Amino acid sequence: RPSEISSAFNQLEHFAISEISLLSDSGVELTWNSIHGKTYAIETSHDLIAWDVHVTALPSTGIESSYTHRLADFSLKTQQYYRVREQPLFAESFEEGAEGWTTGIIDGLNATGTTWEVGAPEDSGPASAFAGKNAYGTDLDADYEDDTGIYLRTPVIDLTGVGSKRLTFHHFLAVSDREGGRLNILAPDGIRIVDSLKLYVGPDGNTADWTQESIRLPDLNRSVIIEFEFLSETNGAPRNRAGWFIDEVIVD
Repeated sequence: RPSEISSAFNQLEHFAISEISLLSDSGVELTWNSIHGKTYAIETSHDLIAWDVHVTALPSTGIESSYTHRLADFSLKTQQYYRVREQPLFAESFEEGAEGWTTGIIDGLNATGTTWEVGAPEDSGPASAFAGKNAYGTDLDADYEDDTGIYLRTPVIDLTGVGSKRLTFHHFLAVSDREGGRLNILAPDGIRIVDSLKLYVGPDGNTADWTQESIRLPDLNRSVIIEFEFLSETNGAPRNRAGWFIDEVIVD
């Protein structure tokens, strides 16, 4: 007997699964109303409790999108539930590393012993990452050094035709006076488009723990890179502190 096909509807109001079709060749076709520029994930479950991610980053094909799930052993399944999740335009948790992210020294400044590092914070800064094990930080196991000028850049994010999006991330900042970080927006070739979108300067900008930031990005209608810059002065120990840590970066 063919499996009972059920759907778990996403609670977001602007899209839902509109049709589920059982195909003759052991497949299930899902159709949902979608939004241009969005991507979607398909998840499956046998009990509505434990969910498995079947596929991610499915691009919208317009006002309606569809996906066919081929079942290798259809006869053994008594029931199968599906849900479709709308995914952010860009999201990074650093749990699988930081593919596409780049780090370097700000032009005109010299290298110091401090660099942006991805991994679990140790001995300096927050006790752990905001979520999971990994975060990006200005040296995971030591305070930053004097005269540091370094950048952390996202991969290229395509904002063409999607309007004004929101950047959210969690950060931890521990710096001395007139030191800290700033956000810039760059073109894919590294040319700066927006300078100092926001500043994070000590001591007023310091955080006691992880803090969420939410910033509306300008409608640039192009591909961009978001840059996190960190700069320190010639203060010397013990004025040098943990620095800047970044986690859970989302553009949506």
